[in-house]
Amino acid sequence: MLAMISFASHAQQDKNERDHNKKEMRQNSNKLSPEQMAELSSKKMTLYLDLNEVQQKKLYAVALGHTKLRHARFQNKKDKTELNDEEHFKLKMARLDNQIAFRKEMKSILTDKQYRIWQESGHFRKNKNQREQKRRNACSEKR
Repeated sequence: MLAMISFASHAQQDKNERDHNKKEMRQNSNKLSPEQMAELSSKKMTLYLDLNEVQQKKLYAVALGHTKLRHARFQNKKDKTELNDEEHFKLKMARLDNQIAFRKEMKSILTDKQYRIWQESGHFRKNKNQREQKRRNACSEKR
């Protein structure tokens, strides 16, 4: 019984530490310029997908455009309650168009094998909860 309580409290501490680290990373990412964020993103993808130099440069350009767009959107962010239905629809359509364009650009840069790995990794998915659940499942299987 004591072991279960000890384990539960340790698990809670780990969760609190992870949450704190995520919050800190989010705050630090807001301090980064779009160029720095694009550089980090392209380096991570290079390591993950074993990109060559040409692919890395193309990916940096795409990531920079995508990051600048997100940064501008964040700076001009309105309260969603202030939007009428038409404005809300236009924003959703623009976001989906950007996602489609980003995916096409990624497909043109990556090889078929790299693209398949990228898709399976979930980098392009909006739903972070699915990625979190996969990560949790993978961690629990290792134990």
